[in-house]
Amino acid sequence: MKFRILMLVIITLLPGSLRAQRQIRTAIREQTGFGAEQRVRHPVALPSDVLDVLRKNADVQKACLKRVGSADRIPSSWFTASEINLNNDNLQDLVVMSTSENPCLGGANIVPYWVFRNTRDGHQLVLDISTFNLDILRTKKNGYRDIRTEELTAVKILRTVYKFKGRRYRAWRSWERPIKV
Repeated sequence: MKFRILMLVIITLLPGSLRAQRQIRTAIREQTGFGAEQRVRHPVALPSDVLDVLRKNADVQKACLKRVGSADRIPSSWFTASEINLNNDNLQDLVVMSTSENPCLGGANIVPYWVFRNTRDGHQLVLDISTFNLDILRTKKNGYRDIRTEELTAVKILRTVYKFKGRRYRAWRSWERPIKV
């Protein structure tokens, strides 16, 4: 009888324990800081639906079509993706940025970033921004983690926090400070 009770307790607690272990492993592996001078630590393959969105992006087309001729010739190697969990739904969302192999995007102290949430219907673009740094924060709005960006000029740093509102991230608060020399 004691054995049956012990087995029942183990069977009841095991799924929750395995889920907690999986979340801890994901959190340890999850990269939350991205920058113009940082590489993606754990790149993942770019899903085809994400590549389709990037190929249709107006900024990507404006910068890259002269080089490749047509949007369908923009290679996935021009982008790198990292998995992130924006809303604890057990679907891996993505932060995508251009790579050094991309000859037509980026510039001095600026990198284009695209943040995609993963839904049952595929990936949805929720933030499209060019900036120096992008950080996924622990704070949340509407169940989604906040995002902070950092832009640099020769004399100041501009930080902006984005919060999820409905279907996209929107700027919530910005502040700047001078660069001390």
